Amino acid sequence: MLFTLFLFACTSGESPTTTAPRTRAAIGVSVPMTGPSAAKGRAAVDGVRLAVPPGVDVVVIDEQLGDPVPTARNDDRIFGVVAHVTQVGAERWGAGWAGTDLAVVMAAPASIAGLPRVLAGADRHVRCATAFMGQGSAVVVHDGSGNSTEISNAAERELGPRSRGIVAIDPRLMAREADRVRTIRASWLVFTGSPSDGGNLLRALRQLGGRASFLGIGIYDPRFSAAAGHAGEGAIVTSQDRPALDEELVDRWRIEHRTEPPAVAINAYDAATLLVAALQSSKPSPSETLRAAVKQALAKVRVTGASGPIHLDAEGVAEPAWCTSYKLHDGKLSFYGIARVTDGRVERVDIDAERAAQDAAQDAAQDAASPAE
Repeated sequence: MLFTLFLFACTSGESPTTTAPRTRAAIGVSVPMTGPSAAKGRAAVDGVRLAVPPGVDVVVIDEQLGDPVPTARNDDRIFGVVAHVTQVGAERWGAGWAGTDLAVVMAAPASIAGLPRVLAGADRHVRCATAFMGQGSAVVVHDGSGNSTEISNAAERELGPRSRGIVAIDPRLMAREADRVRTIRASWLVFTGSPSDGGNLLRALRQLGGRASFLGIGIYDPRFSAAAGHAGEGAIVTSQDRPALDEELVDRWRIEHRTEPPAVAINAYDAATLLVAALQSSKPSPSETLRAAVKQALAKVRVTGASGPIHLDAEGVAEPAWCTSYKLHDGKLSFYGIARVTDGRVERVDIDAERAAQDAAQDAAQDAASPAE
């Protein structure tokens, strides 16, 4: 439902009969608008703008300029924030949101305690990514960077008896490390860590005659294909990004931007959709602020986003969790498929069939809501 919400602010010493200026409610968007990730920030802002109804403003906060938390907290218009689209931004500023009264939904591939998020997180992403593996044993390899150790441990747990163990490599000695991996003779090499290290490892492995199939969890990045080169032909890599299954939304983006919607815009759109739904369903008591009411409502909302039905589970993670895979072919990473995790179960999803099913469900819901003639 589209609506206009007004908040009324009173200044001290003002006459009781004086009408205060009206201030429209707003969603804050904390993203990099300058620097190397500015393109991602701009795409996220555009995604949020597609999600908000008339009467709700979008306040953009450039987190490259400093801590975004005080800026959002001190802006009385802002009832909630779509926070971060890069892991760097989330790790630098994310913890600061926990102590505020703002409803916050992260759109970055990171996990911050106490913050809801639309992306899967390590355990769910690993489970989702295994949907793209074939049969056979697997060796799990990581380079120690970032949260690669956490992801590799999750991968070994998920693979169970298929796993032949975890190998921690030293990227400075790639030929030696590739030979260590080759001698394990697993059917699959499951890698987590730096995209460049993953590509270099795969290239070195192929040079030594290693034929294991390759799955790179969370390393969808042009640095992987650049490092792997033609030796990486057929390799599969994944991202936590949510797919754009709403064809009407995709068409709106194409009309406005003359291109396909980037994943970062879809992630931000779904984060904003949750916040808007929480705003619409919030009912502040006389002693409660709008922010507090929205924050409380956020945990309960169920809404349709770019990827279909979405809600936050008990851990604050968007359910279902999605992942997207890409396969390296002729030196380029091309779309391969999508999968989702719902209530712990993983399944690959046919895009056309899923769109048709969602359209049918929406039509049925509209018919049920329409008064009988």
